[in-house]
Amino acid sequence: QSWKKRWFVLERNELKYYNNREDTKPIDTLLISRCSKVQQDISQNKSNCFSLVFPERTYYMQTTTSEEREQWMELIQFKMVRPRFRFY
Repeated sequence: QSWKKRWFVLERNELKYYNNREDTKPIDTLLISRCSKVQQDISQNKSNCFSLVFPERTYYMQTTTSEEREQWMELIQFKMVRPRFRFY
């Protein structure tokens, strides 16, 4: 498995990723509502990794620091929360 550096942007319920910070067109857009799990990942034998599990594939991410990893994970988990009740 080869690792590629990507630029990620989380907007509302979408996680977009780009080749670099200057790109204006994303490579892909992931809907956070389709993500079933966010977890710290040690299977890749790299530091500061986490994974996002989607029906079609699992994405492995690596951040520069453990603090940055925790921030990404917390924010994505927050976006994953679905309301339990509907109010009319």
